[in-house]
Amino acid sequence: IFLYDALRFMKQAEIACAMSIEALMGNMKPYTPKLHELRGFPGAVRCAKSLSKLFKGGDLYEGKLKVKVQDAYSMRSAPQVLGAAHDTFAWASSQVEIELNGVGDNPVFLTEEKLVLTGANFQGTPVCLPMDLAGAAMTMVCVMSERRMNRLNHPALSVGLPPFLTKGAGLMSGLMLSQYTADMQIVEMRILSMPASIQSIPAAADQEDFVSMGMNT
Repeated sequence: IFLYDALRFMKQAEIACAMSIEALMGNMKPYTPKLHELRGFPGAVRCAKSLSKLFKGGDLYEGKLKVKVQDAYSMRSAPQVLGAAHDTFAWASSQVEIELNGVGDNPVFLTEEKLVLTGANFQGTPVCLPMDLAGAAMTMVCVMSERRMNRLNHPALSVGLPPFLTKGAGLMSGLMLSQYTADMQIVEMRILSMPASIQSIPAAADQEDFVSMGMNT
């Protein structure tokens, strides 16, 4: 369910990214799919195509407005970062699908072959490691989004937008408090996305001396 929601979230993240880059008068060249095809990561190519589609038809996309040669990383590296998240969720999804369709019992009874196999197919690392990474990817996407929110709010970075996106800055808070909320959520996400797969604690008189901690992912 988390991975399904994550894929839906990524579409919303791309839309929010495109809207903020438009508002910040971003240079369109970093979102050229050809640039990302040269490197070869499928998620980045996918994201660049998605962002280009969202930009299409605007004055920035058509090259009608003067822009910086290079924008901040939170803007121009969006395809690389969001693309890495896409690739991470794809890997995690494939691992979960294998697990759901596989046999995780111990022992395993193969009745037709009259064979009993003991092992550790219950070991959760093949799933918990990608799920840990999926949590980190989600956090990373949100951190980058918050950085663009900061640029929208910051009068020295927002290319002419009013402070905190309000005409009455000082008397009116505008989006200042919204950033407080975003920052609080980022801190919580950083705590929750701490990898569980590296937290093995031995148990059962050291018979279970390495465990995946998969339930914590």
